[in-house]
Amino acid sequence: MDSPNANQDQQNIQNPTPAQPVGGMNKELEAPVVSGHIEASEPELILHQEIKEIGAEVHKNEEPNLTPEDLSAGLVKRMPSVSTEPTQSISLPMDQKKAEEEVKKDKNVVNSGFWLANLVLKFFKKGSL
Repeated sequence: MDSPNANQDQQNIQNPTPAQPVGGMNKELEAPVVSGHIEASEPELILHQEIKEIGAEVHKNEEPNLTPEDLSAGLVKRMPSVSTEPTQSISLPMDQKKAEEEVKKDKNVVNSGFWLANLVLKFFKKGSL
């Protein structure tokens, strides 16, 4: 029993639609997918009318307002102190003079002392010590 759909199926098998390539130049020519809008990471707070009627307000101020009671309790406005000085010192296995001597003495690139001396000199030339 041949149905009309069977003929159509045979035609589709004989003339398949060519597959589109997945990668390559076609991907590079496509327009990038971009969303229609950009949202703020901290959206603005919107208060409902009922909350506004109660007297609530939105404050953008990051600093808290201290009342006289807060001040009498010992609270103060203060930013945390940030140290800009280095907290630790770096010690190398050899000083600059010894590293220069090691490089002049031994030019053998197989020697690990030669590589260590070069690394120490690189640190001193860079000024990171």
